[in-house]
Amino acid sequence: MRNTKALFYEGDERAVLLLHSFTSTTSDMKRLANYLNSRGYTCHVPLYRGHGEAPDQFLKTTLRQWWEDAEAGFHYLQARGYQNIAVIGVSMGAYLH
Repeated sequence: MRNTKALFYEGDERAVLLLHSFTSTTSDMKRLANYLNSRGYTCHVPLYRGHGEAPDQFLKTTLRQWWEDAEAGFHYLQARGYQNIAVIGVSMGAYLH
């Protein structure tokens, strides 16, 4: 597995938090983030703890931690001044929002 990072693409005042699925990484949301950003949206894709890491590291993480990572992504956008934030999640990411 290759380690990935959170993504952030600055656009206008409309922000979208994109949440990837279980065992996935931010790379699965990158194409959608780029598309939305090309239409003016600010996009943030957080990486859940353990995702994109070796299986032994992944197995040490919990759903609670992933929930915290999703919340932290929302707060990240709020801290940057965004008030109009939409959330899009795929599979487990949909559950977390």
